[in-house]
Amino acid sequence: MIISAKLSLHQFGNSGGANEAQPSWIQVLTTATEWQERTITWNNAPLAWENIGGIRVDPVGNNWKGWPGIPWHWDVSYAVANAYQSGRPVRLILYEADSAYHSGKFFVSSDTGDWNIEGRPTLTVVWGDPQ
Repeated sequence: MIISAKLSLHQFGNSGGANEAQPSWIQVLTTATEWQERTITWNNAPLAWENIGGIRVDPVGNNWKGWPGIPWHWDVSYAVANAYQSGRPVRLILYEADSAYHSGKFFVSSDTGDWNIEGRPTLTVVWGDPQ
């Protein structure tokens, strides 16, 4: 049984200068469609299936304390539990629909070197006994 699940990303920057960057509302959604990292583009990205939730992500500003970056966490318990129960992989999408010009955020990817392994995106799942 899935007790909880958390998606963690580490932010290292944002668009715009220090006084231009704006906060963002970044949603986490699921998709029912398979996709491949090496072939996905803006034009063939899978459609969102279900909105799981979101968090406000602030600009880096004075929050920067160095690597691995600023940690942000999304509760994806519902999505992981549903995927596990149905025997399918969990497929998550992050989406930022802000309209401010300088609202983009930069996060560490899974391709980062071993020097920043802690900064890689992480899905932490807590299992439990259904008793």
